[in-house]
Amino acid sequence: MASSDPGCNWDGVFGITNGTAAPDDTAQTNPSHYVYLIGYPILLCCCTMGSLLIVAALLKDSIKTSSTVYLICLAVSDLCVLWSILPDYIVEAQANLGMLNENSSIVHDSIYYKGFGSFWGETATQFSDWTLIIFAVERLVVSLRPLRRRTVPDGFRKAIIVQAVVLFLAILFSLSYLVWYYYYMSVADTCLAPTLPDVLQLCAPALYRWYLLQTDAEMGMWIAKWILLLIFDVSLMAVLWLHWNAMRRHYPGLPVTAAPMTTTTNANATVPRNASIILAGSLTLYTVSQLPLVILTCLKIARRPPYCSYNLTPDAENRATPVVNIISWSNYCMSFFVYCLVSSKFRRQFRSLYRRTSEQASYSASSKRMSAATEIIVLDTTRRDSNERFNRIMSKL
Repeated sequence: MASSDPGCNWDGVFGITNGTAAPDDTAQTNPSHYVYLIGYPILLCCCTMGSLLIVAALLKDSIKTSSTVYLICLAVSDLCVLWSILPDYIVEAQANLGMLNENSSIVHDSIYYKGFGSFWGETATQFSDWTLIIFAVERLVVSLRPLRRRTVPDGFRKAIIVQAVVLFLAILFSLSYLVWYYYYMSVADTCLAPTLPDVLQLCAPALYRWYLLQTDAEMGMWIAKWILLLIFDVSLMAVLWLHWNAMRRHYPGLPVTAAPMTTTTNANATVPRNASIILAGSLTLYTVSQLPLVILTCLKIARRPPYCSYNLTPDAENRATPVVNIISWSNYCMSFFVYCLVSSKFRRQFRSLYRRTSEQASYSASSKRMSAATEIIVLDTTRRDSNERFNRIMSKL
């Protein structure tokens, strides 16, 4: 939209390149869409199975700590992020494969879902990111002040309250998507503008200013969150390294596998160092997977006034976006593998969960076999009794 980028006049920024209209952004003209079409179902399956296993393993713990609350919230929010994309993926996949009819009910329903889907996905994303930040702050405080008295129930209750507040703020921050999209749907026929920003600019200047402010705030917040989590990741790893070096100095012959995984804070509670290791792995995954999206966001900002320092053409943006999105979404489906990689406790829990499920399945199968065998024996016994009664009657005759 030309009016959203006044003053730069980049060639191609407004959908025109060398005087010709930009090509349609489909899988035929943009092969990077195949990365999205193939990669998203794989990420969705991994996220669904991994998140459910994480929640099941955490709920299996007899002692619930604040780390339990944060890890469950992360697993649920990751699940919501990827599932919120599914309706748009179905429409885009059919469009790219040439199977979409513009008058079909799927297209009609997707238009009505767009506002709620954007609201749901943005809420889950903000909730996941800020949960990770709060979890990192708590782990850093615990690592830097290991002798501070705190009880498990107290930390558990505080974590629930904090997460409720974070969820409320995430919902409040994302409400704009509901307002924009449903206003757009109510006036699109009379406003005669092709896109959401054009409708807001022509028919609702106040909402358009809100749209521009929110877009800039989201870009700035995304970069700020990434930098903040990168600092937390480096700080937490440094603290863990210092603790490990101190332990090696006090116990020079202690192997890595024999290192105690908990640090006692009082007589009634233990703070698992395991949670800090899991968090360090999660922060590393986040910073690596979100780096391409941060770079693309910075290039989008550099394209706009007053900077006008980099010409990111629509064609280059369209080619990069599917690949960048898949890399970014991998953050929400790799938690299960990270937990298994860095945490022996999670590996034990997952093995225990698998053994219990296998035992229940085998017991159910053996029970069914025994039930079938019992029915056969009962039928056979009944048949023999009937034959004996019949023979006795016939002998009397």
